[in-house]
Amino acid sequence: MHEALWLLIRQRRRARWRRLVASLKTVRGALLIAVTAVFFGCMIVPNLILPLVSSLTPAGAEINARLVDSTRPAIGAIGPLVLLAFAALSIATSLSEAAIYFSPAEVDFLFAAPFTRRELLLYKLWQSIRNALWGGTVFALVSSRFSPHLLGSWLGCVLTILFMNALTLAVTLASQLVTQQAYTQSRRMILAAVVLLIALGAWQALPAAATRNPVEVAEAFVRSPPGRVLVAPFEVFPKIATARTYAEIGLWTSVGLAMIAGLFALAITLDVNYLEAAQHVSQRIYERLQRRRAAGGSLSAVPLAGAQRLRLPRLPWLLGVGPNLWRQELLLLRRSQGLMFLLILVLLVGGIAAFSVRNSASQSEYLLPIGVLAGLAYQSLLAALQMPTGFRGDLDRLDWLKSLPLHPAAIVCGQITGAAVLLSLLQICLLLGAWWLVQRGHAAFIAGLVLIFPFNWLLFGIENLTFLLFPYRQTPATAGDFQFLGKFLLLSLLKLTLACLCLGVAAAGAVLYLIVPGLWLPLAGCGLLLVGIDAAILLLATLAYERFDVSLHTPP
Repeated sequence: MHEALWLLIRQRRRARWRRLVASLKTVRGALLIAVTAVFFGCMIVPNLILPLVSSLTPAGAEINARLVDSTRPAIGAIGPLVLLAFAALSIATSLSEAAIYFSPAEVDFLFAAPFTRRELLLYKLWQSIRNALWGGTVFALVSSRFSPHLLGSWLGCVLTILFMNALTLAVTLASQLVTQQAYTQSRRMILAAVVLLIALGAWQALPAAATRNPVEVAEAFVRSPPGRVLVAPFEVFPKIATARTYAEIGLWTSVGLAMIAGLFALAITLDVNYLEAAQHVSQRIYERLQRRRAAGGSLSAVPLAGAQRLRLPRLPWLLGVGPNLWRQELLLLRRSQGLMFLLILVLLVGGIAAFSVRNSASQSEYLLPIGVLAGLAYQSLLAALQMPTGFRGDLDRLDWLKSLPLHPAAIVCGQITGAAVLLSLLQICLLLGAWWLVQRGHAAFIAGLVLIFPFNWLLFGIENLTFLLFPYRQTPATAGDFQFLGKFLLLSLLKLTLACLCLGVAAAGAVLYLIVPGLWLPLAGCGLLLVGIDAAILLLATLAYERFDVSLHTPP
């Protein structure tokens, strides 16, 4: 690789450290980095300290050994299937494009510089190796408790990331050797062959499904002849992480390194002019990131086909709330992939929960209804944090909103109510369907139908209030934005704390049950308190909106 590229790598590393040190000079930056360190410490330190402390006694060492032995079959059976799924997803979608993604600055300066294609490819490979070392180390520290040796856990995680990067890079560069039509046809044939092998392996593993044990089903699939063909390249890395001896670690590490070196060598020796394709790919990915930052939510990164043709009838004036409410509803429908994702998630979780508690549901009337309501509450929390709605979705249009001849309370109410109405209608349909299927726990379903809209309004109101007080974008401004994770965690903790306090106050209405036993009076008390809290949130959000200065408070 050219010496100038090595100099660029060193200067980028120094720039990241300078940015980190500069952020420590401010109180907010130091606090955000401290929160990030505490978060990672809570994930990593227990997995390192607990095994060491427990291994000091024979009973603790035996417990550690049993934990490793119990998780070893699951890792060996499910791990290759997860890697196979990621590989198939990369081939079937545009995820493999990230293998040759260059930032806009790299496209402008490196592509015009006197560097050969292979030198730029080696520069990209070095970035992949560096990212794999960092990411693999973090994953290894988190999962080290379930591995017999820390070395095997680290090597398994690092080599897994390197192998996936090498595989996607080789597939992407190989696709440049053929025409688009031939690549599309070959990709379809590969996917069809994979689907056929999966179907054959699942059919042979069907007898193991009678045990209702997912690990046994996965083991039966992996042992079947189609399963062996599919997961053979992906079995190496879980075996590294679960190896019992250092000789076994060395053996499987050698096999994994040979596979990775072969894929990287194939990518380097492919004499293709990938720079033009890399430029187009980089432009598409950069535009996708910019749209995601402008939309304000990670669930809006992939638009649905034909979503821009959706129309809604005009709403009445409603004291100035109607036009903005209509606009929010229309934007959310056109970005409906977020709602579709949440719908699929809650249906999947609900189906698994119903399958798990079907035997216990006959013993408790309210077990399954409460599980349904808990799933919907979790869906509302995800929607409030991630959906491109409210002021977060209109961050770059706040100057336009402030210029409208509307009362600030009407604008704030429209921004919050749009997402709350749409999500509540979706959840009401799910709740009525669950009620029809369960045919029990009627009081729980009635309470859910009554409180679902003020509950959703509360969550979206807290989201908009905290955003107006502490505005930030949902994606990092740069690749080295170390404060982003700390800021996200700190604000998420603040939102959850406010939501718990407000719901705790609203739940105080249930004490009316001690006076008049029954459903309606406590439910009315909780509902009135929740509506009162929503009104207070609206007042506070209106004051925060009036004090928001677009020229000073808009994040970069």
